[in-house]
Amino acid sequence: VRLATTITTTITTTTTTAATTTAGGVRPAAAVFGRCPQGLDRVVLPSPREARSQKLAARQRRADELRHALVAQAMMYLGVPYKRGAAPREGQDIGELAQRKQNLYLDCCALVRRCVRDLRSRFGFEIGPWNQSYMFDTLPIKLEEHELRPGDLVFVEGVYLQPNKRRPRHDIVHVEIGTVG
Repeated sequence: VRLATTITTTITTTTTTAATTTAGGVRPAAAVFGRCPQGLDRVVLPSPREARSQKLAARQRRADELRHALVAQAMMYLGVPYKRGAAPREGQDIGELAQRKQNLYLDCCALVRRCVRDLRSRFGFEIGPWNQSYMFDTLPIKLEEHELRPGDLVFVEGVYLQPNKRRPRHDIVHVEIGTVG
């Protein structure tokens, strides 16, 4: 059983004897203001619980739109080499921006930064020039694999086997944009 609180406000039209002078003469005030349009004589407001639910649903739709936009933007860079001298594999799909920007090289962090920067007007922020550890620090929401959705950033933890390599913060060695959920 679902209980809901409904607040009903009734708008009534009162008849007055006031008059308004117009260029065409004198008219009663009710004629100037008219009557309530049909169907507007009752306004039903959602309960506080329903209002919160509607806000959450709207926020979720906005987040899903941004996730979709991030994945679509990343796909535009498909085939951009990781470093100078690297080339796409034979038969690899090449994104539109990868074809236009020939001297562009993106590692994992640079790809995420570039996509967010491209969409900064929609996101409302920009990611700074730091690495995946910084991104991990600013987005520390841990999800289980079954909870992942397209557009989530996936951080890969690892340990370098070379003893002369500096250990990264949080042992985060890679970041990627999830495309499946």
